[in-house]
Amino acid sequence: QDKTAIAHVLDTLQTVGGMTDEDGRRALGALGLSGPKALRRIGDLSGGEKARVALALLTLRPSNLLLLDEVTNHLDVTTVEVLSSALRSWSGSLVVITHDRDFAQRLNPTHVALVRRGGVVETHDGGLRESDFSAARGSEGSESQSGKPQTSEDVKQAKEDERKLRKAVMNAPKRISKIESLLETLDAKILEIDGSLAESASDMDAAVKLSSRRDETQAEIDKLYDEWDELEQFLAEHQDLIPMKK
Repeated sequence: QDKTAIAHVLDTLQTVGGMTDEDGRRALGALGLSGPKALRRIGDLSGGEKARVALALLTLRPSNLLLLDEVTNHLDVTTVEVLSSALRSWSGSLVVITHDRDFAQRLNPTHVALVRRGGVVETHDGGLRESDFSAARGSEGSESQSGKPQTSEDVKQAKEDERKLRKAVMNAPKRISKIESLLETLDAKILEIDGSLAESASDMDAAVKLSSRRDETQAEIDKLYDEWDELEQFLAEHQDLIPMKK
């Protein structure tokens, strides 16, 4: 938890033959952890950033089989694209559990297992089929049909809820960019306070006040990282609503 992301990866690489420090930096950079982000302590990273460090190590350790369970949780769209590309070019075997349709389609699997209600498992070869997803939607729809018929007000409310959801999805990346900017400012503030604390070691009153300011600033940082983590998870859960890049 006290090591920086890059230090953790480079230390791990020492146990892996045939890998260089440049390989470690490249793996982190491909997953969006370069520059100042790679120099943050593991304990200060958001859930999504910790997942990226783990994925970087995963790609660097030699193996012929990867077991991935909901690996796109906490990852933003760009990172999912990078991960998908890396997994497609990997020469080993993959076993992936996911609810992420876009991620599943990017992987283009050779064998598919669909878990239905009651734990019934259906399998088929030859890649994904549209029926794999329509069947899931159908099971969801049957639940709503078992209840009361929808009224015009229900339909209107559903459309309004979807509009609000799409708006939230569109605004999330902007908020993440704002959070990144705020964190840079707060990180600089922490460094400034630490410098003042070192200079005020003999002044107890000043040190107490500075320590209090540092705690308040760190609390702001922790709150922003939590929000960032929640936004990344929100985007991962609603990737089907994100417009494709042209």
